[in-house]
Amino acid sequence: MKAGTNMYELCLEYGTFPISLDSNDALDLQAVPDFLVGDTELVAKLTEMNDLFHSLFIEIEGSLDYVGRETPEKVQTLHKLFDEVATVVKDKYEQVRIEPFYLE
Repeated sequence: MKAGTNMYELCLEYGTFPISLDSNDALDLQAVPDFLVGDTELVAKLTEMNDLFHSLFIEIEGSLDYVGRETPEKVQTLHKLFDEVATVVKDKYEQVRIEPFYLE
């Protein structure tokens, strides 16, 4: 990796795009990182994964509740998608660290 290159992480967090800066420097947490813009297939999978992940939560009066236990098939689909994306990211982008996926 080149000196001065930003580090990113593949991590599912509510309110952020699945690949984001590894630091608190991001201005737009939902923005697709510049280095991914031309990788339309990966961005489509990341967007699908992000939408699916966000559907597992509900926000009520400023409180975030996990409702994924009610739809285990969504969680299984999300695990599969995350594994596929992680493999692609590991093979193509050395500036992205992959965080473990713990959601049940």
